[in-house]
Amino acid sequence: MVDQIIQRPIDASLNSVPSQQDILRNVKKMKGGKSPGDNGIPPEALKAPIHDDATLSVLEGIILDFWQGNVCYEEWLVGRLKLLPKKGDLKNPNNWRGIMLLDISGKIVASILSERLQGLLMQHGIECQNGFSRLRGCPDALFSLKMALQKRREHKRDTWVLFVDLIKAFDTVNRGALVQILQKMGVPQHFAGLVAQLHTNTSVRFKIGPNGDDIEFSVSIGVKQGDNMAPILFLFYMQAAIEAMEREWTVHKPQFHYKADSKLTSRDPQKKEWQEGTIFDFWASLYADDGGFLFCARDDITDGSNQTFSTLEKFGLRMHVSGKTEAMYVPSVITRAGSGPVGTR
Repeated sequence: MVDQIIQRPIDASLNSVPSQQDILRNVKKMKGGKSPGDNGIPPEALKAPIHDDATLSVLEGIILDFWQGNVCYEEWLVGRLKLLPKKGDLKNPNNWRGIMLLDISGKIVASILSERLQGLLMQHGIECQNGFSRLRGCPDALFSLKMALQKRREHKRDTWVLFVDLIKAFDTVNRGALVQILQKMGVPQHFAGLVAQLHTNTSVRFKIGPNGDDIEFSVSIGVKQGDNMAPILFLFYMQAAIEAMEREWTVHKPQFHYKADSKLTSRDPQKKEWQEGTIFDFWASLYADDGGFLFCARDDITDGSNQTFSTLEKFGLRMHVSGKTEAMYVPSVITRAGSGPVGTR
């Protein structure tokens, strides 16, 4: 599936060595009061004296050693898992919530990498993705979906919507495929290698009982929980899955028209003004791993559900088939039991 992704132009500027300004900017972005990794160095220990030349030189040397391929520090590859109880029977593992604590200097490096990947995503990202994106959020995803349903109802079109939820999506990303996807999206080999280093030979430590010994186990799948890069890396992975889905899509996509004028609603269908507009497809609205997919007919949502499930599965992403994944029918005309239509609003 990765081989079929369209190759974007390689952006060699991503390889440029981080400047002191890059480092300072990302240190300042760190929030205070956060728990540190196993070495016990909190964010404040770097933020307070960062304007001291000696402190900045030490941090810069650490980052450049990694960037130039000389070393990848072991502390950056180990996460400390803290288990917090939720409600219910604590003998059930599902009633515990995990928080991952990572090394602060490693998070600064991840923040620099994430910042550059975000810029690349602005160039090559899919329009329907609203999660973890600059100047976008969940309200934008909901607005797009709501307007699409409203417009179809105005034009007497029934709509079926499939709301997809994935099972532990961030934890099931294939790391090898992720690096290949990054390179397909225009990431140069050296930069992709830096991301791969931070996701190779990683492990998690946690303690059993208040005075128990540490248990450590290796982790070879998924983006790193608590890592600044994790959301952006997942967006690249999800985009690859959506592009693969679109290539294999055999179901009719809902079509819309737009005109570059000031009229937003209530066009007269008798005048057929919609025929004068520019045609575009709108079939999906995403927020990270959650998505709403639009269909024009009941048979379409049946076929589309199967295609969505099978394509996501090829990327190691599992779709909930009961419970959290839902289907919704939006009729073109609302009726009440025992009566006729009550309007189209």
